[in-house]
Amino acid sequence: MGDDTPLKHLYFCRYRINLCAREEIVLPPYKGNVFRGVFGRALRTIVCQTRHAECDGCRLRLQCVYSLLMGSPVADDYPHAAKYKTPPRPYIMVPPLTKKRQFSPDEPFAFNITLVGLSNKYLSYFILAFIEMGRMGLGKNRGRFDVVTVEAIDADGAAQQIFCGHTGELKQTTSEIRYETFENTMHAPDKIGIFFETQVRIKQHDELTPDVPFQLLIERLAERAFLLAHFYCGAEMADHMAFTESAGTVETVTDNLKWADWKRYSGSHKAEMTWGGWQSIIIYKGNIQKYFPLLRVGEYLHVGKAATFGLGKYRIVKNISHVGQGL
Repeated sequence: MGDDTPLKHLYFCRYRINLCAREEIVLPPYKGNVFRGVFGRALRTIVCQTRHAECDGCRLRLQCVYSLLMGSPVADDYPHAAKYKTPPRPYIMVPPLTKKRQFSPDEPFAFNITLVGLSNKYLSYFILAFIEMGRMGLGKNRGRFDVVTVEAIDADGAAQQIFCGHTGELKQTTSEIRYETFENTMHAPDKIGIFFETQVRIKQHDELTPDVPFQLLIERLAERAFLLAHFYCGAEMADHMAFTESAGTVETVTDNLKWADWKRYSGSHKAEMTWGGWQSIIIYKGNIQKYFPLLRVGEYLHVGKAATFGLGKYRIVKNISHVGQGL
């Protein structure tokens, strides 16, 4: 693949949303669906002009911020519309990753969100939606909260406050993270662990896979990264499979993945649904160097289905001597 791979165009920003409970908030053990669901309703409340029940058929669907972020529609004349009618959403929302369920009044808590490419120009809409979420409330008791601050987090983890809930002041951030940030990273070891902190749901031939071989992991990571770069970062469409062709030489040496289910209420289906995915750690061995920058990017962009809920979140473990000791 040439130097103008879509990955060269990929960039994103990370934000931490610091909150304070105004009332008692009761949440489920995994909170991603709750945060994502209330966010969608809040964003629609503040931006929808037509109040149509559905975005399909709305004359503003290609200009509306809600439609662009929640539905990511493509124009009818888009050349790849047959295959990619609904691109991946340009944000990843990571709820508090604690099983703690009750948050008392005046108790601080936080969640993270990553915005890809052009979606960062809508940061002010995201913040307004977070404030509206606080008015609507979270959880079964609709406990309300305040947005205290918003911080931009750079690739090294350093935080810069860009929004103050008390004053309403919003500053621009320079904490942009690019794929190229990781290309000059340290040399990758020939054996690494991938520790899934939230359930990963990877499909092949429309079926959830019974395991996560390295080849498939890289294919799904590359496809996601290529599409995000294309739709939101100005890259040309390209064949991600050409990039992944040598990934099959990397083998699985230890598979400690465990299947974990979680229940979520689906507003579209009006019913409770059971979702499952792989968690814990899997260890790969082989020539990983080519794919190490992509794996680093995937730590922020996640992999698999329902990434906008925070699923598919993982971290790379280079020191695998601790495997089996509580990782």
